[in-house]
Amino acid sequence: VVGDPGRLWVGGHRARTPASTWSGGIYPGGLPAHAVSRAWLKLDEAIAVFGLDLIRGQRVIELGAAPGGACQRLLESGLKVVGVDPAPVDSTVAAHPRFTQWRMRARDVPVRHLRGFDWLVADMNIDPSSTMEAVGRAVTARGTGFRGVIATLKLPAWSRALELDSWLDRFRHWGYEPVARQLSTAGRELSVYACRPAVPRFSSPRRRATRRRDG
Repeated sequence: VVGDPGRLWVGGHRARTPASTWSGGIYPGGLPAHAVSRAWLKLDEAIAVFGLDLIRGQRVIELGAAPGGACQRLLESGLKVVGVDPAPVDSTVAAHPRFTQWRMRARDVPVRHLRGFDWLVADMNIDPSSTMEAVGRAVTARGTGFRGVIATLKLPAWSRALELDSWLDRFRHWGYEPVARQLSTAGRELSVYACRPAVPRFSSPRRRATRRRDG
């Protein structure tokens, strides 16, 4: 790192996971031409960074789905996807046989409808405290048993990052083990992956989330 013409800083770190070997911390993946939004790439990086083991046939619900990039990435892993958003998703995603959209706000979804899902994804353009409320409502609802949560916390100002410890404590209070990263493909936001204690946080480096395209 060059600080000024007369000073140079040199450092290093020990790579302990595949993601930590990325040069400059920049995710080497790219946005494919068929992706309907950059949310596809953000979720793709989150899957790689956190070593998520998505299994074909699992069910996932995304809060804040439009225009559907993240849903598209999940569909390509063989999951059954429900997208929650009052705005429409891209027609390519809407037409997929394993996709269903609930045209409503996250807070209007009846809690009984949140049962039976394996994963919860939340990426809403709202204050992070409101995102945490939506996530908390879902994971604490009677009968729900998400194995994992992937939540994007938008930061209207960088100073809001000082609240991260309290947000992670809330996940622990809900019975989840959280870890947070700022993804290289994202903007001023934090990505949090939280899993049940019985669910492995990181998969083996040899096991990667399935990526496939289905018609």
